[in-house]
Amino acid sequence: MNIRENEIVSNLLRYAIEKKVKLNINEKNDNGDYLLLSSMKTNPENVKLFLEYTSQFKEALELNESNDCGEYPFLMACSNNSEGVLESLINYAYQHQITLKCVEVNTFNGRYPLLEAPPSTRSVVKGRAESCTMASRTSRV
Repeated sequence: MNIRENEIVSNLLRYAIEKKVKLNINEKNDNGDYLLLSSMKTNPENVKLFLEYTSQFKEALELNESNDCGEYPFLMACSNNSEGVLESLINYAYQHQITLKCVEVNTFNGRYPLLEAPPSTRSVVKGRAESCTMASRTSRV
């Protein structure tokens, strides 16, 4: 996704939020990418718009679905050293009882979130991921 496409996605999300237009935000393209994942690669700040959109429509964001290269939003946030975005995704996962893939190794390149996370957030990533796991286990009982 290039700069112009990012601008289009940002404008589309703002318009959808303002006009209450329902979008299929988790639909994948031929490479297995979906809007959130594509945005994570080039403009992680769009995550706030995705979170705002999903809260309005009560639609779940896909945080663990990988594309054809084994990339997924949480891994991309860690790789991009986007601490604010990373924290937003962790909080979203916690609130929606989504277990994040924190130690799953990308078979293409051997990367995984805890390895990629900025040193200052590794303990937060690990602790929140464990909390998300505990919350999802508790909710199933």
